[in-house]
Amino acid sequence: MTSLIIGILVIGIPLAIYVVCTAKRPEVFPEEYAGSDAGEDFIEDEIPQITKDTTMGRILNLEKGIGDFLLQNGLHCVSCSASKNETLSMACAVHGLDADLMLDKIQNYLNENYEA
Repeated sequence: MTSLIIGILVIGIPLAIYVVCTAKRPEVFPEEYAGSDAGEDFIEDEIPQITKDTTMGRILNLEKGIGDFLLQNGLHCVSCSASKNETLSMACAVHGLDADLMLDKIQNYLNENYEA
């Protein structure tokens, strides 16, 4: 009986968490993300303009140093795979940050550091 409980704790719970966190990816449910920015490409020669509805995964793919910038500014979810499909406003709400202020900070960072 104890081995069954240990098995559930060691294997079952982490597996359930993994499934819940990764099941709603755009690759799995593309129709739900059709209207989002997940499939849109920014114009290569221009600095991308992001919004509060831009996903964290998209923001992280814009510039190689933006992950460190986000960590330094309180968005510690950049290493979590579940956060990739969260919008900037959702991530700010989770961390208790002002989404408008964070949007301005990120856009200023991109204006200074973006390389197409």
